[in-house]
Amino acid sequence: MQDLSIIPLTARPDLADTCAAWSFGEWSCHQPGRTLEKTMERYRNTAAKETASLPKTWIGLAGDKIAGMISLKKEDHPDIHDLAPWVASFFIHPVFRDRGYARRFLDHVQTEAGKLNYKTLYLFTADAQNLYAAHGWKIFDRVRDPTGAHPHVVLMKKTL
Repeated sequence: MQDLSIIPLTARPDLADTCAAWSFGEWSCHQPGRTLEKTMERYRNTAAKETASLPKTWIGLAGDKIAGMISLKKEDHPDIHDLAPWVASFFIHPVFRDRGYARRFLDHVQTEAGKLNYKTLYLFTADAQNLYAAHGWKIFDRVRDPTGAHPHVVLMKKTL
């Protein structure tokens, strides 16, 4: 297994468009008003500035290849504004799955959130609740799927 290095997207802004393409293809392409161009702009902006505020995105490199990404955002679900922060845009390229990288990404984002003094993290998922549950996340509600692809998604949280 190739080792995984997790670094901020700000360290490799040249990979912002790859992150945007993954995000748009996985989650945003069916949402009204979302475009690849807007998604690329959002990731390029995140990659361009190192700040203490959210959003933040980290990428995983296996050798010289981008293997995945994960973000921490102030908001992620359009109907929920009273919970924060959100683990979002967690994607591992299919070539790099089943190598234990999910735990590495989740541990990393939890550590980074702790450095920012967050005590609880939130996320929503339509079909990966078993993955997150295996890493200590708990389901606490079901809500509308903002993509419209599923009748609902589950809300999950993790206390740090």
